[in-house]
Amino acid sequence: MDDVGDLVQQLAQVQDRLLALDPSDHAGKYALEKERDALRSRASEFASRVESERPVADIERELAALRAQVETINKAKIDMVMQSGGGTNAGAGADGMGGIVLNQQMAAASGLDRIKTRISHLESLLASVTASEVTSD
Repeated sequence: MDDVGDLVQQLAQVQDRLLALDPSDHAGKYALEKERDALRSRASEFASRVESERPVADIERELAALRAQVETINKAKIDMVMQSGGGTNAGAGADGMGGIVLNQQMAAASGLDRIKTRISHLESLLASVTASEVTSD
């Protein structure tokens, strides 16, 4: 069951059976959802194992690229102080709220939260790899 192709095929079969199930068959739905969850868990374990076996240099390159992507996204943000002329009223008024909303929408559209989550995951992965190298020396 370590083959990712088998996992994907089994997940697809369970999904097909769920879709074909009579809506009133609650016991059948429960059993299939339980089977689907178990398969998803195995797929997650498989993905984690593959991820943890990546070379450190690959992880570091991906991390650098993602950090550069975040920097680019941040540079594209509307500068609220400059847009409102600076001073003590910077960012105030109706235009200020519009800029904030636009910044939030741009961040959402660019997937900033997903990118930051991935960066956090990679940093944790590097920390665990570094820790295991230190303890094995």
